[in-house]
Amino acid sequence: MQEQTALDIFNLRQSRDSWERNVAGYCAKNDMQVGNLPKEITGPYNEMNEAWEKLKAEGDAASNTTAEQFHKATAKLEKAWNDMTGK
Repeated sequence: MQEQTALDIFNLRQSRDSWERNVAGYCAKNDMQVGNLPKEITGPYNEMNEAWEKLKAEGDAASNTTAEQFHKATAKLEKAWNDMTGK
């Protein structure tokens, strides 16, 4: 089970890192800061980061509830991102 948890954390880290690159790239391209993005983006983005920090702190004892918070935040972020970028 510990191996599965490590794999889950690894996959969540990859998801978070991907969002970090997307947001940072968009901000750099548009000469802006994350805080200048619409609240529909910054809200879920902050929720994702909060859940990620909880997951890191929990380590191998990471709860399904925290992982679900992360997934919900990234789903909201993806929808808002697609709406903003017209995808």
